[in-house]
Amino acid sequence: MAARLFRYSEAKSAHFDKKTRTLTAAIATGTPVKRIAPRGQNLVPPGSEIWEVLDQSPENVDLSALNDGAFLDEHSEKDQLGKTTEASVHRDRVSRAKLVFGNHPLAKQRFDQMRSGSRPFLSAGYEWTRIVAKSTAADGRPMYSFAWKGLEVSSVAIPADRQAAVGRADDHKTTQTETVTVMNNQSTFANGEPKDHISEIRIRTGALKRDFPARADDYDNLLTRAHTEGWSLEQWTESAMALFKAKAAQPVNLVEVTDANGARDYSIQRGIQSAIRRADKGATNQKAAIPDGLEGEVHQELIRRANAEPGGLGFSPTGFLVPHDATLCGSRLTRAERDRLTRDSQATIFPAGGAFVPTELRTPVIEVLRNAMVLDRAGFCMTLSGLSGNLVIPREEATATAYSVGEIDQLTASQQILGQISLSPKRVGSKQIYSKQFVMQSTPDAEAFIRNDHFAVIARQWDRLGLVGQGAGDEPLGIFNTPGCQSIIFGGTPTYKQIVAMETALRTVNVTGPLTYVSTPSTKGSLKLIPALLTGSQIISGPENAIWQPRGEDGLMNGCLALDSNQIPGHVIMLGAKNQAVKALWGGLDIVTDIFTRADRAEIVLTINTWGDFAARHPQAFIVSADAGNQ
Repeated sequence: MAARLFRYSEAKSAHFDKKTRTLTAAIATGTPVKRIAPRGQNLVPPGSEIWEVLDQSPENVDLSALNDGAFLDEHSEKDQLGKTTEASVHRDRVSRAKLVFGNHPLAKQRFDQMRSGSRPFLSAGYEWTRIVAKSTAADGRPMYSFAWKGLEVSSVAIPADRQAAVGRADDHKTTQTETVTVMNNQSTFANGEPKDHISEIRIRTGALKRDFPARADDYDNLLTRAHTEGWSLEQWTESAMALFKAKAAQPVNLVEVTDANGARDYSIQRGIQSAIRRADKGATNQKAAIPDGLEGEVHQELIRRANAEPGGLGFSPTGFLVPHDATLCGSRLTRAERDRLTRDSQATIFPAGGAFVPTELRTPVIEVLRNAMVLDRAGFCMTLSGLSGNLVIPREEATATAYSVGEIDQLTASQQILGQISLSPKRVGSKQIYSKQFVMQSTPDAEAFIRNDHFAVIARQWDRLGLVGQGAGDEPLGIFNTPGCQSIIFGGTPTYKQIVAMETALRTVNVTGPLTYVSTPSTKGSLKLIPALLTGSQIISGPENAIWQPRGEDGLMNGCLALDSNQIPGHVIMLGAKNQAVKALWGGLDIVTDIFTRADRAEIVLTINTWGDFAARHPQAFIVSADAGNQ
């Protein structure tokens, strides 16, 4: 009876003790769960579809292994977060334990993630010890009540049995006996599906309504139909996802909303100047921010295309929209001439903006040193641009099961498990004050200045959020904080064996395609001094045998591309697979020119907003070290 099974629960912030770094967690309830009986046990025929009840009578629950037991990360015995203690069955027939977090980096990271709600889910591993009772559910499937033994508790990524909610009040009145009795009598639908799953549908409906408020009525209607018509969870999921059938995003490239000549002549600077002139003529409403001419036509075309889609644009622009690729178009300058930068912008002060007033000067401004961007360089992201409304992408989370059977034997039914990733617009922007004279008098060089300054800081902020966004408030959820992202602890100076182990961890879960290591310049420097191999007592050193081997400005580790950037926090090392994250972009750039707020100083407040989101397609396609790589 060595087959290990799992039940999930959700951590609530109120049940954390920050001083003692502990969490009181539910391990399991008596809620019936439909299962395929696993191999490796001799109580139930393997492969049979059953209803499983974990009996919550103290005499049928063995929690001895969870008193001073193992608290793990993703059920990996190599990644221990701390220990379990004080495991017992409470009077509400819910088994609970206290989880004590350790003080090492991974444990601290998980404690912060779980306490903030960005990684809330726990999973208890257990095994059946004997059958307590057997009956037949209304759907004809056998229902077993098992005595069971708890083995370990883990912090995990994907929720399942939310009925085992952490921190359920001790005065909860539903007992295991009541649950089983109701299951076998009136609380089933005609199709045999237990009504208990309606609570799960209700939870998911609430989450979808929060993420997609424009479709709240549609989801309420689905919930009503699920309740009255006896839908299964699978039927509801299929109907809910059908509300957001995937289709190609409308393009927002300049050449596709205008023509080749328009793409060549398009000018952000001219659009700003036109918006200023319109405001000067007395327009004081939102239309004052919309330029005339080509730039205004492109804006109107972007709005028209977005309004033709369900859900519209997904946000309300307050200025004029600019396609994302406008940063690469409409410039008559050389690359060196485009790379200009300044901070304070006044036409009458040469070093602060006057350099852009028409002269023959072509000396580029020295650019501020910035963090190198990571996600696009490493190829981690596939980009979806020109989106309208919120986005839902279906994801297969478990496959059907194939069986080997005799010539006329009956096949056991199995099914795929589908999930989804949701993306909705989050805003990133920049704001700066320019003198009106600077904007109106500048040469085309100012176009490069505006683009390179604002767009560079916006792009780097998106890059940072795609890596370490908290997923709370107004931030997207970055790869580092996505539940399911793998982890490794170096415990000291990284070794070549540990670098290879990172690759092995990804390949073991069937991640294919090119891989890229990313860390900081400091870590790069350290790894260029650490030999990859040892021969006897002699250390073979030198760049040709270092863990980080040079390859132009980048490098190689373990035969994979290696990049460095100060965007990476804490000098950790990250390994990821190509195109395993999604970067979603909505509606291009929204540029607002405000000549009123600081009119008494003849200054313009220029605000540029962008909308986007990130999601990991398969979080297990990334692995991040829990401690620094430059130790």
